[in-house]
Amino acid sequence: MKILLSPSKTLNLKNKVEPLSRPIFNDDAQLVMQELKNLNVKQLENLYKVSERLAHQVFDMLHTHHEPLAAIGYFKGEAFRYLDYLTLSPKVQHEGHERLIVLCALYGMLRPFDGVTPYRMDYLVELEQLSLENRYTHFKDTLTDAFISMLQPQELIINLASLEFSKSLNKHALSNHGQWIDVDFVSIKNGKPRTISMIAKRARGSYARLLLQNPPETLADLQAITAFDDFVLDQVSATTLRYLQQIS
Repeated sequence: MKILLSPSKTLNLKNKVEPLSRPIFNDDAQLVMQELKNLNVKQLENLYKVSERLAHQVFDMLHTHHEPLAAIGYFKGEAFRYLDYLTLSPKVQHEGHERLIVLCALYGMLRPFDGVTPYRMDYLVELEQLSLENRYTHFKDTLTDAFISMLQPQELIINLASLEFSKSLNKHALSNHGQWIDVDFVSIKNGKPRTISMIAKRARGSYARLLLQNPPETLADLQAITAFDDFVLDQVSATTLRYLQQIS
């Protein structure tokens, strides 16, 4: 089983979790970081399309020395808060290092204990301004090939990542090697279904935690999770699961 998650923009800069490995695309990431360090605050503001205050923060982050620390200790968005990875048992954390993959616009993909330094990057940042390739163009094939090399035959690939990040992988190519399953979390309010971002992020984290603690081996095992938290399994297909939550 592989679980895909999106990273969080919110970082825990008090992270002290020691790394166990290097990111697979670490050299590529360092090349981009070096180019970013050549930019001044105004250029960073234009590149990231952020306020001057945030651009100053990014500039300071780029020019402050950081020893690599575990990626999982940096992410503190809602999904990771509900995943609460570091409170899992040591055994589950150890196994999860190969099961949980955080898709990332800078590092390509990260395992929980891959060593990284603080960064700000998403697929909307136009790196062509730095004479670097578009991240989707650059990563699509290399990232997919690396991911395939990590798969067992017909292993479950449970996609909890946003479209922005999951489309960095070639889903069609992966379907020849594993079973790709998109999982959606939908809230029903006043009889109308809608995806509420905050609720969906929390559900992704809780669901990932459940899967890591009780890893499904087959699609049938995954489909057997008919309810968790306030969500109930509503739609099932060979490639999609949809969970519904009623809210007042």
